[in-house]
Amino acid sequence: MRAQGIGGVFLYSTDPEALARWYAECFDLALEQWGKAWGCELPSADREPSPRKATTTFSVFPTEPAADASAAAPRRVMINWRVGDLDEAAASLEAAGCTVERIDGGDYGRFARTEDPDGHGVELWEPPTS
Repeated sequence: MRAQGIGGVFLYSTDPEALARWYAECFDLALEQWGKAWGCELPSADREPSPRKATTTFSVFPTEPAADASAAAPRRVMINWRVGDLDEAAASLEAAGCTVERIDGGDYGRFARTEDPDGHGVELWEPPTS
C-alpha cells in the first residue's frame, strides 16, 4: 500500500472547544465549528498527482465516554491516510494481519478503519474523484 498523503489528523478532547481555541491561537489556524467538532482544511499535495484537490483536515472532536468500564479506552488520536485505491490499501493491511472495517462515506468518498499495534486509530480515505 502507498499512502498519497495525510487526509487528516483528528484529536479527541473532553473540551474540544478549548483545545481548538488553543491550536487556533498558538498555530494561527482558522478553526470553524463543524457540529460537535472544530476543524480546518489545509492545502496539501498527493505524492502521486491526482485530478482532485488534495487537502489535509485538522479537527478536534469530543471524546465519547466508554459505554461501560469493560469497553476500550476513549480514542485520543486518529490519523487519516489519503489513498488512491481503498480496496488495494485495505487488502494490504488485512494481509498484514489487521482487521479492517470498510465504510461508505457517501459524498465524502470511501473509508476503511483499523488500529495500529498501539491501539491508535488509523483510517484510510479514498476521496471521491469529482
